[in-house]
Amino acid sequence: MLYYLSAERPKALQYIESKLEMEKYRSRKLKLRDVLEITPESLKNCPPQTTGDLPWHFLRKLMALNGMARSTSLEHRAPTDQTLTMDKEELDIPEDFSFLRDTDTSDSLHPLDVLCAILLSSDSFLQQEILSKMSMCQFALPLLLPALDTPKCTLLLWAMRDMVRKWRPHSLAESRGFREESLVLTSMPTISFVRMGSCSFSKSHLLNEVLSPSQQHHNFFVHWDMESGNVPRAIADGLVEISWYFPGGMGNSDLFPEPVAVTNLLGDIESHWVQFSFLTEISSAVFIVTESISEREYALLSSLQGSATKYCFTSIIRLGKPRKRWNS
Repeated sequence: MLYYLSAERPKALQYIESKLEMEKYRSRKLKLRDVLEITPESLKNCPPQTTGDLPWHFLRKLMALNGMARSTSLEHRAPTDQTLTMDKEELDIPEDFSFLRDTDTSDSLHPLDVLCAILLSSDSFLQQEILSKMSMCQFALPLLLPALDTPKCTLLLWAMRDMVRKWRPHSLAESRGFREESLVLTSMPTISFVRMGSCSFSKSHLLNEVLSPSQQHHNFFVHWDMESGNVPRAIADGLVEISWYFPGGMGNSDLFPEPVAVTNLLGDIESHWVQFSFLTEISSAVFIVTESISEREYALLSSLQGSATKYCFTSIIRLGKPRKRWNS
């Protein structure tokens, strides 16, 4: 099934590329040697001051395996005559993305918007290096890029082909042995998490809590409470992220006795039905996070009858002061 590209998505991508000053890489893809090149700018270790600094800040921090590589906060400074400005009217921002008109007043862009723009501007070998370094930093990886400049979503499985993981299944706990295999060739169940409508809690934050080792918290997935995670997303909705759980052979402290892949779809499934359908094909179970189901949504879900995949509806009720509606 094709995901036909709407007119709004390329305009939003054009806007983000302009903010990041990456238009020139639309035709001439960014290469690994561009990132590794030693220049006076690459030797500077200063925080990004403009949105145009964000791609290089992310790439250089990531190559150094810096856990703060996803931060997109800008250093505050007084505007100068040389400050790059942009006429948003010329970009013809569509009404569905009208919130982008106000992003100049915010400090930054959403980290996953920056990541999507970088991957779309990179050649296949740089994509492979980016995902490899993200894996080493224990970041969730982009599995399926939304259709932004092509009529189809982009599957990034090739970029993960050289990744190798080591783990200790419970069957080898007594001998203290390990298994070491290619990540993409290892057979394991996949559990997917998707959202229907808006929710008062973040499934990305929930997944971080579930997947983090005991007595240790790790932000595999970007969520609202993280730095720059509350910036509205412009192009990352429809992105499918993936992370993995590997047991350490520690008995009851392991969440699963064998490896498990966990995917997370950003955005509402009704707006990203193709990505959702893809996940229903590859998943052993799909958890649908929702707070209510309308008649229209019920009819939509009825089309899944006959699927071998298991579906679970999840809703969490918070007590106390209401929270902002989550979109992750």
